Amino acid sequence: MIGAAQDWLEARVPFDDAARQQSLPLLDRAAKALLDTDPSGQSRLTIVDLGAGTGKSAAWFREHLTPRLPGRTIQWLLVDAHEPSLEIATQHVGEADTIVTRLSELPTALGEHLPEHPAPGTLLLTCSAVLDVLTQDDVDAILTTLDTYQGLGLFLLSITADWHLTPPDPRDEWLAQAFADHQRWDGKLGADGGHVMLRTARERGVLRPAATVPGS
Repeated sequence: MIGAAQDWLEARVPFDDAARQQSLPLLDRAAKALLDTDPSGQSRLTIVDLGAGTGKSAAWFREHLTPRLPGRTIQWLLVDAHEPSLEIATQHVGEADTIVTRLSELPTALGEHLPEHPAPGTLLLTCSAVLDVLTQDDVDAILTTLDTYQGLGLFLLSITADWHLTPPDPRDEWLAQAFADHQRWDGKLGADGGHVMLRTARERGVLRPAATVPGS
């Protein structure tokens, strides 16, 4: 993944955060699933934010997940291929460790930070506005990580083909096509990312009742 312009990321923060508010029920479900697998809350929970960028997504997850997991010791890991962005991210999630890697290499990169034989409910993978810029290799690597470490996935704000602009304009169709083409550059899944993640998880048997892997 290539780092986006910092002024663009800053400009979209209030809109992203407002949209994430609609996902709070998913955070409730994720917290319950984690509590169900480790009722005592004694095991350390590792939360890995994928495509973390400058850390705004991880900061939002931390703000809203921490109260839902009272007393739980949480280790934060921020993953991105763009090292300059991660340097900024540590300012927003100061206690987090960072991992510079492509998502397609996630299982290997996380192997140095996670126990060889993890207990269920001790790993949560998060991401926001990322599924549409993944490749199939990225999806496979994320699902391999969830399967290997018995983890839970919480993935928010992925663009789908159903978006529209208000008020409508005659040029909207042209703009939508240009945007879709841009999202698919270099083999990325674009608006199908969420659906591909869901389908692949089902095919591989990774999707379990406690998991949260939205298709849109």
